[in-house]
Amino acid sequence: MINTAIRKSQRQFDNIVAGLGRRFTMHESAVEMVRSPDRGRLLRVSDRIRRTFARHNPPIYVGRHVGTGGFADVFLAESSYEDETRFAVKVLRSDLLRLSPAEDRREEEMRIKEVKRRFSNEAYIQWHLSKSLSERVARGVVKVYDHGEFDTEEEFRFILMERMGLTLRVFLSDPANFGADPDLLLYKTVLMTKIADIVSNVHKEGVFHRDIKPENILFPIIPVGEETAATDTPAKRCARQIQVKLADFGTVRWVRSHNDSFDGAIIGSQFYMSPEQIFHPRRLDPRTDIYSFGLVCYELLHGVHAKEIDKRTAEPIDVVARKQPVRLRAPEGFEPLNDIIMTCLAELEDRYRTMDEVVGALRAFMAERWSEIGKV
Repeated sequence: MINTAIRKSQRQFDNIVAGLGRRFTMHESAVEMVRSPDRGRLLRVSDRIRRTFARHNPPIYVGRHVGTGGFADVFLAESSYEDETRFAVKVLRSDLLRLSPAEDRREEEMRIKEVKRRFSNEAYIQWHLSKSLSERVARGVVKVYDHGEFDTEEEFRFILMERMGLTLRVFLSDPANFGADPDLLLYKTVLMTKIADIVSNVHKEGVFHRDIKPENILFPIIPVGEETAATDTPAKRCARQIQVKLADFGTVRWVRSHNDSFDGAIIGSQFYMSPEQIFHPRRLDPRTDIYSFGLVCYELLHGVHAKEIDKRTAEPIDVVARKQPVRLRAPEGFEPLNDIIMTCLAELEDRYRTMDEVVGALRAFMAERWSEIGKV
């Protein structure tokens, strides 16, 4: 009877992981449909990008477009770096580097300078972290293989990265990923802990991300850890198989190379900003990432935003700044996890002070709930 129950639980967990793996192939086309608002611009620039990077050494063969953000277009690519051949290449949008005749020339030149600086900052810091001598740091950041400016005429600025699978946003968009199934909740708890550990390791390098959100949390294309022992419990298999990485370091501050004052601009994604990012952007510390992490975990557990906002919400930045998180009832047995999340979302002085404290709280909850899981 016990062995039958264990095998059933293992099958349930395998179905969760297998379902996740099947959706990796959907990610690229899904992102392209959702995030390609300017098809005309993309058509004009894509051919130039392909011709230009084919002349790179080693050649970078740029494939189809898979996403557009505020600063860059992302394409699939193939090349040869460190025995890898499949990549994603992020190219700074050339339309952001053109002077607008309708604006003040001096202000436009300063804007372009800032765009270039932020993109270079993202490339260097993500490259530094992904090449870190610390394996714990490097394995939690999307790896950068090359970056810089190429072609004196086109002046394309690019970041060549490892190719990843779906984002956490795609996972959150699937109603099948919510419910009270204990294996699914185990999966989510381990996932939260691994994300917290990544952010904690990044903080120890003196880097505050300032844009923790589901779109910047990515899964590998092929789930890792399939070589688990047949005798593993579902909890151990879950801990081994879940891999996740952090991306998009375009909004970070590297304390090691800056003074203690942050720039005065409000930076981040409005749905996942901490109140202090909005009211006091010059005086931020690691707790701003803890708040954003809490918003992500709340959505992962409950399926909704902690402040009941979505894309239809008018003036979302005002709601994020002023509204208190709504405390929802947690699934049975997961009240302590809910408490951890709500502490991440507390007022500044009542919040966890460091991501290490968050990681410790999550591991303590897992140790109590699943004593066989061990250290994640």
